[in-house]
Amino acid sequence: MSERWLLNFTLAFLATVEHPEAWRRERSYCSQQGQPHFSATPNPPPRHDTSGRVPSVAPGHQLRLDTRLPKVSEISWPGLMTILKLNITARYGLLVFLILIGLHSILRFTHEDYERATSLSTIASKISGSWDAAPAELLYHPPLVPDLDPHGNATQRANATLLMLARNSDVEGAVRSVREVEDRFNRRWGYPWVFLNEEAFSDEFKRRVGNIVSGPVTFSLIPREHWFQPDSIDEERARASREKMEQMNIIYAGSVSYRNMCRFNSGFFYRHPALQQYKWYWRVEPDVHFHCDINFDPFRYMEDHDKVYGFTITMYEFEATIPTLWQTVKEFVRDHPQYIAQDNAMNYLSDNSGDTYNLCHFWSNFEIANMDFWRGEAYSAFFDYLDSKGGFYYEVNTVWPECLYLMHWLTGCARAAVG
Repeated sequence: MSERWLLNFTLAFLATVEHPEAWRRERSYCSQQGQPHFSATPNPPPRHDTSGRVPSVAPGHQLRLDTRLPKVSEISWPGLMTILKLNITARYGLLVFLILIGLHSILRFTHEDYERATSLSTIASKISGSWDAAPAELLYHPPLVPDLDPHGNATQRANATLLMLARNSDVEGAVRSVREVEDRFNRRWGYPWVFLNEEAFSDEFKRRVGNIVSGPVTFSLIPREHWFQPDSIDEERARASREKMEQMNIIYAGSVSYRNMCRFNSGFFYRHPALQQYKWYWRVEPDVHFHCDINFDPFRYMEDHDKVYGFTITMYEFEATIPTLWQTVKEFVRDHPQYIAQDNAMNYLSDNSGDTYNLCHFWSNFEIANMDFWRGEAYSAFFDYLDSKGGFYYEVNTVWPECLYLMHWLTGCARAAVG
């Protein structure tokens, strides 16, 4: 609607500048027809026919604008020019202003850096001299580690990558997330990025993301067998389960793609060929925000302090989404006691020594972890056991990927780090 308004307004200006008689006739027509956005009233203003700048009005009448807001289809822009009573210079000036506004809008839409630099919050903060007035995600602070060249100091980095699972339709959110990670952290370190998708990335996605990363970037396709529902799943049973949970208004109840994503994040992403060369990963989701500068390397911190898994928040899960999960976990623990560490965190997961699950789980949208743990024998056996039970598809299991980290807590709680 705003684009149409601007176009019509601009065209009207051109018409009134070049053909003043046309908008005089338009004014007269509007008065005669009694269009709803103009009405005739007595006591006209002074006439200025000789100047050519303000059209004459029939005796005993003048145009006035109604108080209601007309629809775009009702507005007569030449008639509006009559009311504005702009001279030629003013019209040309306003026309130039409108053109500049149009160009500004186009540049904001097509260039992310221009959009950030010209945002009202950023401009206002510069004028006031207070950077705190602008939203944190709009600010670009100078590096606090000036002696570190992200491209010339690879030996100072850990064997790590920034990882994003995204679709082509996520390009706007992906660009925002990547820009903030780069501004807040990676511009100092130059870690590589890996992007995974169940279908080929579009040229637009690769171009826009590739333009803002500071390190190497890889765009890879997820193998079909890692993403889609396996043949071992009874589809009739799975469909009946989805329909039942939809009737219960359970979150993601009817989504097969969500289940595919949960299963992939639980047991397959670290097996992807594009990640085999890396030990550490940092999961970044599309459209997330980082509000503070990260002035240290969390990969190196975790490596130096013998940490395996870093997270930011734990939350309570919806119990209706995981009716059989804890029972399955207890069965695995009973059948594979060799994988359970002495210093495990059962008291974190259960309030009654493991009899029931207290529903506390990691929110894995943000995580930093050592993939050697996921690739190890204990976790591989745990995932395969859970996957064989079909819970990813027979239940909603929003918590299955997070509860797979139960194995981490059971096999060594002291090696986790809170972000």
